[in-house]
Amino acid sequence: MTESVKTDRPIKCAVVGQSNAVMRTGFASHLCNQDGIQVCKSGSVGSSSAILGPLFVQPGFCAGVDYCFIDLCIFDYTVQYYAQGCYTGYEIGKYFDWMINVIRADGCQPVILVLYPQWCAERGSWLGDLHVQIARRNACYFFEFRAHLKRMVELHKTAVDAFYSDGNHPTSECQLSIAQCLARFVRQLRSRRLSIKTIRRAIPSFDIVRLCDCAGSFEIVHRQSSLVSFDFCRLRENDEILVTNAECSVHGFVINSSECSANLEIAGETSVVKNLQLATPEAKDLLRVQIAPIFANLRDAEGQFRVRIAPPQTPVTEPHIVVPVKGQSAACATVEIGALIVEKAAVMIEYVAAIPDTSELDIVASDA
Repeated sequence: MTESVKTDRPIKCAVVGQSNAVMRTGFASHLCNQDGIQVCKSGSVGSSSAILGPLFVQPGFCAGVDYCFIDLCIFDYTVQYYAQGCYTGYEIGKYFDWMINVIRADGCQPVILVLYPQWCAERGSWLGDLHVQIARRNACYFFEFRAHLKRMVELHKTAVDAFYSDGNHPTSECQLSIAQCLARFVRQLRSRRLSIKTIRRAIPSFDIVRLCDCAGSFEIVHRQSSLVSFDFCRLRENDEILVTNAECSVHGFVINSSECSANLEIAGETSVVKNLQLATPEAKDLLRVQIAPIFANLRDAEGQFRVRIAPPQTPVTEPHIVVPVKGQSAACATVEIGALIVEKAAVMIEYVAAIPDTSELDIVASDA
């Protein structure tokens, strides 16, 4: 069986991503201005690695959407750097398997963007190759920025650094060229017929535990920006949240980094202490949502986790993904934490989806 896309309406798109999707000069902003394209959903915050996927891409996120652009590669590099190799391809693969299957089960086509930081834009890296391999393995369309950048360099006869505004973010002109390439591609797909297949497989089961539901009498703070809104628990010294009925492992948690000035301890069978001394005076009272991955195998203790500010002198067991601020006062130690991202037992999923031909997955090659 085959399926072709109807042509009597705009192509509806969603974006799951990080700063290159969030910025006003990012590709998602330019995509909104392309003829026949409507960006109708976004699950994006800055400074986010692949663990962002399970936070936003719950079943129903892509319902009624034609294409979902997934932009998470550059920050996976950053996490890899600060975590000194602890954030492995295995975790990245699980997050992507989750996203791809949930997106397709919603009747949407996932598209993986493989954007590179400047330092490896020419020579490449195993992590970018991994994102391409994940796309090919799952028969997903992908945009390989290194090939696109090579074409731009040849066209404009200039160096690679001319297309970056800093080490991680392509210039607005370069982002526009990405959006134009993506728009051309999905418009061409309107007339292309895809094979319809029934997919049945076991996938990881990710869920979100919102800590405000477990916080009891602790202070709840509602934070909102033009991109995202979230409820956070504000923890101070001696506060402890008990999470019950949680037979799972914790992969990460959501924080407002502008209000974090302490180390955080999450305890189950074992415990993890993260350095979250991140707040700076100029960031006070702002909303800076970050998803902090946990690298240890942190499972529940008889269905429970305890979340608290780590006592003074407790050794930090894991680094965070940005350089912490030194010299924070223990007297004002606070952490704003919103949710845990957890993995439960694998589930069987079955759905019908339109699957691209494996010879037509590379968007840049198709745009030649």
